[in-house]
Amino acid sequence: MSRAWAIVAIIGAALLAAGAAFVWWTASPADNEASLASALSLAPPADGRLAIAQPRRAARWLLRHPQALGLLAVAAPAARSSLPRLQPMLRPLVDGAQGPLVVWWQGRELAVATRLRPGAIRAMSLLAARRGLAYDVDGDIARIATAATLLGRREAPTPSGGQARVAALADVGGRRWRLVAGRDRLVAAMGAEVDLAEEPGLSRVETTDASPFLRSLEVPVEAAPLPVRAVFGAGSGWGVAVSGAKLPRFVRDAVRAPEQTPGDSAHRWNGLIGEVWVRGDEERLLVATSEVLLSQVEKPPLAEQGRVTGADLAWLANDLAAALARLPLLDREARALRAAGVQAAGLGVARWRATSTGARIELEW
Repeated sequence: MSRAWAIVAIIGAALLAAGAAFVWWTASPADNEASLASALSLAPPADGRLAIAQPRRAARWLLRHPQALGLLAVAAPAARSSLPRLQPMLRPLVDGAQGPLVVWWQGRELAVATRLRPGAIRAMSLLAARRGLAYDVDGDIARIATAATLLGRREAPTPSGGQARVAALADVGGRRWRLVAGRDRLVAAMGAEVDLAEEPGLSRVETTDASPFLRSLEVPVEAAPLPVRAVFGAGSGWGVAVSGAKLPRFVRDAVRAPEQTPGDSAHRWNGLIGEVWVRGDEERLLVATSEVLLSQVEKPPLAEQGRVTGADLAWLANDLAAALARLPLLDREARALRAAGVQAAGLGVARWRATSTGARIELEW
């Protein structure tokens, strides 16, 4: 009997050890805020700067939650085109990192920096030179960029931040964001506390000015504010309302029915984007796949907020990809949208809201 209990004890201890190892291996990245604030000094002033705690642990977390990279794409949409040049450097930088990994961007250009373990500096310099990247080395600190202009004078470290544990710290647009990661959640907050009201139903997006984001994607829109309200859902369709006067003429011509006249009446039209209902004039344009959705977007947006599910995002991406596939020379964009839809399907829900005093973004899986 004693031998049987010994076997049971050994098996139990093995299971406990395996469970503890799994918990440790899959734990979320975290470091104290002061440490990450100091790490940001590796980067010069830029459009945006991001310090990531425990790079190797963060990489494992991102492999399980790749949709979180969408926040970086939103913060630096113009710099996405430079990512393929830096991507080969990321794994060796993460593997050799001896502290936080710092990423910063200016316009279309990207840079990354970290403290490397002894012996890795020279190998990293040779790899950067071979790939035509700009770099500089200061002791155990390596900085690599797609353009030499991003390797300007480093800031002097200044004591800031507290001892709170965060996964990352970011400076974007002159505002400090704190990111906290969990096993199935990522929260990014800035400024005063902001409540996120739960609004069940279709996915919704509301913004008082979408023009900066659209211009970063090289969509020709005017500098004036471009308010947008949109709703969409898998199996239900989509609807969007925009300031018609701010849209390029070719966009208005693509969705407006030829016989449309100003007023409150809606017109049904069948075109490249399928059958839609259209209402509006030169001041405001409403387009939806049904009259019901048309009525849901007619109210002007009042805030920066939204709630979207991964299932709805995946459906919308595939729907847009199907529309692009019907147009010549847009096959690559259609494939990119389908790939984005596959990634979006893994997200549970994303919620956000921004006020004059603060902002909050939550991603759940």
